[in-house]
Amino acid sequence: MQEGEALSRLARLPQARVPQKKSAAKKTEPPKKPPKKKAPPKKTEPPKKPPKKKAPPKKTEPAKKKAKKKAKKKAKKKAPRKKATQAPTQKGRTKGGTRFRIASWNILGASHTDNGAIHPKRANVGSGNYADSKTRIRMAIKSLNRYKITVAGIQEFQQVQIEAFHRLTNNVWDQFPAPAYESDGKISVARRKSHENFVVWRKSQWEAVRAESIPIPYFDGRITDMPVVLLKNLKTGAKIYVHSFHLPKDGPKNSDRFDRSEFRDAGMRRQLAMVAEKRAANPNIPVFLLGDANLKHEYLCKMTRSGVLTGFNVKPGKRKCQLPKVPYGIDWILATRDVALKRYRHLRTRRVLSAADHPLALADVVIPNPTRR
Repeated sequence: MQEGEALSRLARLPQARVPQKKSAAKKTEPPKKPPKKKAPPKKTEPPKKPPKKKAPPKKTEPAKKKAKKKAKKKAKKKAPRKKATQAPTQKGRTKGGTRFRIASWNILGASHTDNGAIHPKRANVGSGNYADSKTRIRMAIKSLNRYKITVAGIQEFQQVQIEAFHRLTNNVWDQFPAPAYESDGKISVARRKSHENFVVWRKSQWEAVRAESIPIPYFDGRITDMPVVLLKNLKTGAKIYVHSFHLPKDGPKNSDRFDRSEFRDAGMRRQLAMVAEKRAANPNIPVFLLGDANLKHEYLCKMTRSGVLTGFNVKPGKRKCQLPKVPYGIDWILATRDVALKRYRHLRTRRVLSAADHPLALADVVIPNPTRR
């Protein structure tokens, strides 16, 4: 009984499953990666210096300029050094020739403003009359100094103005005609009447070699001596002729002597004759004409027609008269063609027009270095 119960119990128990052996599938392993090569140890480098700033590239010059520079350097090396006591060649002339500034200015005579006189330009203007001549000459001196003028032609330069001019400038300027003083210190009456046109120059830069006057018809045809001065530059030795002039203007309209063109034409003929005479005697010395022509383009055209003289904007070989492109008036600077007139202008600043009723005409002059003057 016991064995039967035991068997029945065993039969009730769940039978254990015996696992069947399966064919082992080959496992596909991923391809082995090659071992990484170890990087060699980095070499320790010294710290780098900061890069230097590159200079801007030099501008390339044309081959001709480079060749000229090299030739100059070679010439300097070969040329023997001059002793300190040796005088410079060409009497000290600069590389570009003799350079200076020249001017022409009608400074309005004292008789137009002093002793209660009222100038016609201010008679109907609310700004009042011009200042007296002594005040105006101070203004004129300041303008001459400010614009560094060394030679000038001055018109309507009367007794009171001449005395004040030399007193205020401490005789820095010289002039022709030279002031002739009487015993009381005043300018000679005879000299004052015959001359109101002067050439002035700075003593520190110029000296007079010779001075003369030429007869020019003035108002009503009255013959007046007007100066021509031969000046020599103290630094370069260059010489120039300077002529200061004043031609008559037309009279009041509807008057018997309104037209004075015949006197102006006669004056221009004498000026051209003077220039021709000076050039024939000394063809290497330039001639300058500075003055109040009381004519605008007519004076420029008539005087430069022959081709001997030149002015601002006058081009050689042109049949038609070339008028200046800048504002111009009746005050002129003319010169012979062997000089260059640069920066020619008429200044109309407040100071200039307070000192006189005319603008200040000025130009920069370049005289080329000649072989000898």
